[in-house]
Amino acid sequence: MSTRRRLGENITSFRNTYSTRDRSGFGWDVLPSSEPIIEEKLKHVMHLPPKGDYMDLPPPTHSRIVIPWSDEARAEYKEMEDELELVLEGLDPSMGLDEIEIVAPNAGVLRSKLRQICSGFLYDKDGLAHPTSQPNAKLDALDALRERVDETPLLVFTQFRAEMSDIGDAHRDAQVRMPSSLKDWNAKRVPMLVLHPASAGHGLNLQQGTHVCVYYSMPESYEQWHQSWGRVHRRGQRLPVSVIRFERPNSVDQDVHAMTQRKGARLSDFLEHMRERRLRASSERTEGP
Repeated sequence: MSTRRRLGENITSFRNTYSTRDRSGFGWDVLPSSEPIIEEKLKHVMHLPPKGDYMDLPPPTHSRIVIPWSDEARAEYKEMEDELELVLEGLDPSMGLDEIEIVAPNAGVLRSKLRQICSGFLYDKDGLAHPTSQPNAKLDALDALRERVDETPLLVFTQFRAEMSDIGDAHRDAQVRMPSSLKDWNAKRVPMLVLHPASAGHGLNLQQGTHVCVYYSMPESYEQWHQSWGRVHRRGQRLPVSVIRFERPNSVDQDVHAMTQRKGARLSDFLEHMRERRLRASSERTEGP
């Protein structure tokens, strides 16, 4: 049987069986639940060696750096979260999160704005970034981390162009976006490389430049998250790998990480996380010190 027949008669049948529309509505993503099915159908025509067969590395150490809110920033965030919950109430709870921006674009925009506030800015309708309350919270955390790791280069992953710009403005020695050549990075002459996880996909070797990955903000895709730190945790790496994420407490930062670890999520999961966080925050304020 040909590879094509194993997965369907044509690309349309493959998409209908194994995929769903991406967040833009124009592309396609393979469903996480379809991945093992596809692998099973192809196992007779391809060989995937166990990881231990070609890489003898300890598992990476995953950790988080919690970045507290100021009162003003927290109030700004809560106002946006209240607005989002009202919009989400009217949607089908079984809906995938990647469908929100297609079915209810305003919900997708609000959710994105929560992520922006966590990083200290908001985009306006023209795509210009404006600082919010406590705009430098994550930048300050990055400064402290650089000091802590001394001369170890950092591989920093972001989600928004404004994050890249802020980091580049604050750290003039950083290489923002993928350079035309990785020679300097591999020689450890670049103290900080700032990328979107999509820029660090399959086949890219970044392990010679560092053993520390930082997620300034987390991707919503499990594949992007896993593949990006996988560019460092691979054969040729001589040091234990650290994967560090920045997190604002009681925020969408926590939700995105939790959902990423499950390789996908529905609207009901997102609502449940949001409500649990708000109940905890309300209880903490009521109980007091």
